Amino acid sequence: MGQGTDERSDDRSTVRVSDALRHESSSGSVWEWLRRFELWLFVDAHRWSIIGLLTASVFFAVVLGVVLAPPSVMEYLVRGTALAKGYVELQTIDVTVITIVLSINQLVLSPELGTVGEQQSRLDEVLDNRTNAEELGDRPTTPMAPNEYLQFLVETTRGRVERLRETVAEGGDRTLRRNVEAYADDVVRETDRVAAALDDRQFGTIELMGAAMHFTTAEKIHAVRDLHERHAESLSDEEAEAFDDVLDALELYTVAREYFRALYVRWEFIDFSRAILYLGLPAVVVAHVSIGFIGAQAFAGTLFGLPTLFLYEAAAFTVAMVPVVVVISYAARLSTLAKAGIFVSPFSPEREGGHWEE
Repeated sequence: MGQGTDERSDDRSTVRVSDALRHESSSGSVWEWLRRFELWLFVDAHRWSIIGLLTASVFFAVVLGVVLAPPSVMEYLVRGTALAKGYVELQTIDVTVITIVLSINQLVLSPELGTVGEQQSRLDEVLDNRTNAEELGDRPTTPMAPNEYLQFLVETTRGRVERLRETVAEGGDRTLRRNVEAYADDVVRETDRVAAALDDRQFGTIELMGAAMHFTTAEKIHAVRDLHERHAESLSDEEAEAFDDVLDALELYTVAREYFRALYVRWEFIDFSRAILYLGLPAVVVAHVSIGFIGAQAFAGTLFGLPTLFLYEAAAFTVAMVPVVVVISYAARLSTLAKAGIFVSPFSPEREGGHWEE
């Protein structure tokens, strides 16, 4: 029992959105490593951790940049420049960023505020998807939790692929049997991993999206359609129906995954807006207060061998830049997920076309 738990934990820990997006490469080159790190930074890493990392980077970059510069730069910042004017501009930037983000948030969430007819249409579409899934999976009802519903569709797809394998095995076309066998092995291997990764994944977390996106339905749909078309003349009615069932199962999963992806993007926008509200006000206050009293005589003495006024400038500038850092952090994830969802199966711009053959 303990061993099974450990194996499941290992499988779950390796399933990430970045892995699903970058397509595995065995080159091991520096560029591949950088691409992997970039996707981890943009998508997998916790947004508040990225905000903290970027904020600290801004502060230390300012300090190091001035410390390593000629002494005249430090002298100019401490005594020779009108610092208050800079914080006036920073305050304007902060207010503008907050306003723009909240405006975009209204546009993103506007579908949630539709009329009764629009809400009824949305409900009918969701219920139709559930009804189709229940009929295909021979179940009276489908799970309510998003991760369990996706898990149900993954297992349904596997069941239909196994039925296709069994149906074709009774026929006489050896090429078809060999190709279907290879296709079924690939689907079963992938569905086992995805179903295990979906266990206990809560909606609203990037881990759920990572598990869901690891099922490459674009390739599976293209492959099953290609096999069906190339052997259409020799297929029996039962074999043709088995092919159709596999295609239906893959389509249901794809639609459900893209629906949950769209909902997740809206969920992220809500967290994005909250982060701006939580951190935007302190940034505006710090910038505004700095306008009033900062100057050459505001902070006397030194700290850690550096002028106290300069350290305050660096800290105040960093706090004033936090709203911009929040935008960068969330925009990186949202834009990456949006780009990944532009193409709907069976289109996949990262792959080349071809036939499924073993």
